[in-house]
Amino acid sequence: MYKFELVKAIPKLVDYLKNSDTQIVQSASQTLHQFSKREAAKSQLVTQRNVIPTLIIVLQQTNDPDTARAVTGTLHNVSQSDPGRKIIYQSSGIPALVKVLQCSVDAVVFYAITTIHNLLLHIKESKQNLRQTNATHLMVDLLQKKGNVKFLAICTDCLHLLSYQHNETKMQMFQANAAHHLINIMNQNTYEKLLWTTSRVLKVLSVCNQNKRAIVEAGGVLALGLHLQNGSSRLLSNCLWTLRNLSDCATHVGGLGPLLQALLQRLSSTDHQNIVIACGTLANLSCNNVQNKVDIVRHGGIENLLRVIQQVGDRPEIVEPAICALKHITSRHPEAERAQSMVREAMNGTGLQHLHRLLQPGNAKTTVRKGVLLVLKNLAQEAGCRRALGQADIVGELTSMAMQSGQTLQQDQNNRESLSILDSIMGIFVGLIREPQMKMQIKSPTNIAFFLQIFHHPALQLPVGALLGHLCVTETDVLAEIERNNVREQVERTFQHSESRRAELERRNRQQVPPPQMGGTAQQPGHPVPGGYPAMTPVSQGHPGMGHMPPNGAMGHGHPGFDPAMVPPQGHPGHSNHPAFHQMPPGHFDPNQVFPPQHHNPTMTPPMTPEGQMVHSGFHPGQAHTVHGPPQGHHIPPQQPPQVQAPPHAPMSNWFESI
Repeated sequence: MYKFELVKAIPKLVDYLKNSDTQIVQSASQTLHQFSKREAAKSQLVTQRNVIPTLIIVLQQTNDPDTARAVTGTLHNVSQSDPGRKIIYQSSGIPALVKVLQCSVDAVVFYAITTIHNLLLHIKESKQNLRQTNATHLMVDLLQKKGNVKFLAICTDCLHLLSYQHNETKMQMFQANAAHHLINIMNQNTYEKLLWTTSRVLKVLSVCNQNKRAIVEAGGVLALGLHLQNGSSRLLSNCLWTLRNLSDCATHVGGLGPLLQALLQRLSSTDHQNIVIACGTLANLSCNNVQNKVDIVRHGGIENLLRVIQQVGDRPEIVEPAICALKHITSRHPEAERAQSMVREAMNGTGLQHLHRLLQPGNAKTTVRKGVLLVLKNLAQEAGCRRALGQADIVGELTSMAMQSGQTLQQDQNNRESLSILDSIMGIFVGLIREPQMKMQIKSPTNIAFFLQIFHHPALQLPVGALLGHLCVTETDVLAEIERNNVREQVERTFQHSESRRAELERRNRQQVPPPQMGGTAQQPGHPVPGGYPAMTPVSQGHPGMGHMPPNGAMGHGHPGFDPAMVPPQGHPGHSNHPAFHQMPPGHFDPNQVFPPQHHNPTMTPPMTPEGQMVHSGFHPGQAHTVHGPPQGHHIPPQQPPQVQAPPHAPMSNWFESI
């Protein structure tokens, strides 16, 4: 009987909705709202297909808040079923719902945003329909409603659904200053669902260059760091991913001591994905930032990173960023020598052994081995590390590795991998020759002949010239061999250039002594970071391939949101983006000589510094990385710090005279 009465009553109510009397329209809409709360009546509202279209017309035309409240309430109830959502969408309900988002009555806005949310979740086409309206800006404005956390959770989830893999929406959010409002939510709320939905939006925005910078400038790094101890695994995961994506733009941010400590704690997680993200973030935040390097060392970063390397075996997606972070924190800061000795003493004196293991053929990918060489280049500056490396016969292994790379270069003079390996080995040898026993091994006649051959390669002149110059200062036999090959002037000029540059770096490091307290002073983007080096935008950071790609499994290729278009980043020493390989002259090798002699120009190919800084831009799984600017998985050639260059015709001196 009840159903029969509804069938008769609803058409009459629809007729009343078309009346010119606003009171009659209001009463009819309120009655339909009451009906829509009952399941039987709700199905009738959908079945009689003229009901919903008429309600939407009323919503578009009315200025009465009570009528708007009743109509949006009815649409909200109807949108909870699939037939109801379809008829709302087909009746052009989206423009009417977007219009009332500006209503001053909270209930109307709540009903409207909830209905929009239901449409976004279940009707794919509704996203594009909403993007064609002013919905994005209006939703961003609604983020300022601080009283209703459930409303904010729905609103932020709508923004996530609209911005996911859609660059135009991200730019609209940037223009609406969404980053500021989202960070305020992260700072001011404890409701887990709201924090989670907000962190999802931030994760999506963090792969857009403009939004990334806006998030960092709004204090996003510290705001996200507040939630790294949260018990919600889904919130923690989003915060970690977002921090990872922001970290290449956040090298200038100060006061990160507590955040760095929290990231180091994540290294003991049983979730390997969290370890990958934490290592990558630490590697980026320690790029060219003296205070962050010191904080990581003081918080036990050396021990934690080495333990990760020991425990994960040969998993490059974890080992590579861990090695990169180690490379940064063992060079170019006031406590670098202490950090180098801590590597030797870590894990009951086995720290160096775990690094040495990765150099063995077959124990790690080539990219990992190249990273280890860069760490050893730093460690060779500390006396205790040099002695420990000597006991492990490191010279023999490095010589063998260098010879193999030289053979590869004989076939392909532009082989970036071999050039990177040789550059690093020459730097290690410069440190090791301070120990007499290792110096004798390094300056063997076979080695000197090999060094003189590769010295003629333009990309290796500076590192090889620095090594030969150091040997010539005290070793008369090496000096005699240099003179026999008629390259004394070239070697001396290269050595002078190298020494001037080294002295300049040491001077800068002495001037940038961080205060003893954790953290630092925040600086504006683009200003020099602690240590005197410019803050770097998404550029490369001396870590050969970060292992950014999530592994197969959770959050990896098997994850439904993962985008296979994302590729591992490049841009490390040995990659075409690295400046050391932009000026390779064409030519081929004489079969009787590894490298043809060429005129030496010490400024031709800038050397890889002790910290060939490479910041890796970020991404999150499921989010396409091709956004505004360069692809998010690749690197821009790094900006090199100012170099002290030798005069083009520096006068000859007794620089190499034996002592």
